[in-house]
Amino acid sequence: MKKFNKVIGIFSIVLSILIVSCIYPKKWNINTLKPAIEEMLIITTVGEVAYDIPNGGQTEIPTISINIEAAAIPLKDNYILALTHCTELPKELPTFFFMVPVKVIKPAEFSIIVGGESVALKLIGRFEDISLFKSPVDIKPYPVEFSSTFDYEPGTEVLSIGFSFALVKNIKDGVISNLNPNDVIEYTEYTFMHSIPTNSGDSGTPILVQDIFGDYKIIGIIQSGFHGVEGIGFALRSDYIVKVIELIKFIYGFRSTGIVYMGD
Repeated sequence: MKKFNKVIGIFSIVLSILIVSCIYPKKWNINTLKPAIEEMLIITTVGEVAYDIPNGGQTEIPTISINIEAAAIPLKDNYILALTHCTELPKELPTFFFMVPVKVIKPAEFSIIVGGESVALKLIGRFEDISLFKSPVDIKPYPVEFSSTFDYEPGTEVLSIGFSFALVKNIKDGVISNLNPNDVIEYTEYTFMHSIPTNSGDSGTPILVQDIFGDYKIIGIIQSGFHGVEGIGFALRSDYIVKVIELIKFIYGFRSTGIVYMGD
């Protein structure tokens, strides 16, 4: 009987180890992350603007060429997701002393690189800070699916695959800090806070988490941080992102022409 109990005890320990290893997978397995890293896109926005100031017709106001690169996520059916504030021409530009409004001279054009070739994109619609584009050529959808942000709690480890300061793709990690910052901070509706160091070039990059099976899920997209402050960043919740994407598609499907503009 004692021998039987000893066997049962050893079996229980082994089973517990296996269960724990499944529930808490190894942190950030780089091999399983490779597809997520490789399929990230950069969307390029180009156009021309000029300072919107009166000059009495005495001199011609020179145009300013704009070239913006930002992170983008390929979706199913050749759709591409990016943030509005990363893919629109500026409304004002700095001078020596202050910001000056600008007017659009040449409308924005958008493109990505597919197979080493530049591919022009069509802007389908925008809703606040979410923009949806369409590619005329087939692109691989992102290998990581969206999952509800609220399936996870503060303290959950997360990572991002971004382009800090327009450098090569890089990985950074942190934790979920707060799921409802809007309760205490204005203008943060539909976002959550995280501790991933957020720099220029990170906006639009996905925030990933590992579920209990070790699979990666997108729970948000980095939107902003505080200039000069590390460890405080904001990301749009995945639940909100998915709803907006479907809303833009739905409205565009009925209109079939033109661009869907909603919100601000």
